[in-house]
Amino acid sequence: MKRDRTPRETLAQSLEYASFVEKLGYEQLDEIFRNYSGDEALNLAQYHREYFSLVSDEAVVFNNDQRIVIVGQKITPEIRQTSTFLRNKGVRVTCLEFTFFKADGGLRLLSTSIVVGNESANISKVSSSSLPVISESSFFNSLDPNGKFVFEKLLSWAKSNSFPIHWGTKGFSLNVNLSGTHVAFCFGYPPKAVFQQSIYSALVGRGGLLVKTGISEQELQVLITEAQNTGLFQPAGRELKCLINRKFSESQVDSLIAWLTNVTKEIEKHGLKGQGENNA
Repeated sequence: MKRDRTPRETLAQSLEYASFVEKLGYEQLDEIFRNYSGDEALNLAQYHREYFSLVSDEAVVFNNDQRIVIVGQKITPEIRQTSTFLRNKGVRVTCLEFTFFKADGGLRLLSTSIVVGNESANISKVSSSSLPVISESSFFNSLDPNGKFVFEKLLSWAKSNSFPIHWGTKGFSLNVNLSGTHVAFCFGYPPKAVFQQSIYSALVGRGGLLVKTGISEQELQVLITEAQNTGLFQPAGRELKCLINRKFSESQVDSLIAWLTNVTKEIEKHGLKGQGENNA
């Protein structure tokens, strides 16, 4: 993206970016996604499945093809000519010009035109900028009455038990502090998030139980069964989600918090992976 004209080296820079991106595997794309979103335990595949409303058995291949898009207020003739040449050779290059207008009353308009592309035709370390982190007040302002009722009780319980709360770009995670290492046990999301207004477990994700603690798969399955027995959770890949799309009763919120309490006890019981149980 260029604010004004596209200099001659723009296309060479774009080709360098494309050659870099082509070598990225899923694990590296997943890392970029987590860094950008600000949520350590988010999973790219699961987020993609939720965003596009895919069923669990729909297979998705990431980074199977790449495309170069050059955006500028003015695409120079040299860039147009070279981009057209590359397209004829099978490289997917599109050039798009834009014009910005500000009308009376503060209305802002953006006009775009595709000037090239309308015709038929392993990296060890990656990094990304991140989205701004949401505040607690803005999070609550985004909730509906059903969500406010549940999340007020949930966060009050978390604060009374001194569980660290990490605010992300859309919601938050609740964590257990194990000697300075925070282990996530659930995530909360507002209505406009891809995950909708909900609470997600952190049983198998990057920042959760299976990865960070010594819990076994069998013990994890016991927690999953207990959650399902509450009638509040449903499967979300290997995680569980509790959709807050209706009014919850006091007893339902108590049941939810009781299950989360059991999860925190399992974290404290097993301790960090490789260090044995805290009570051994």
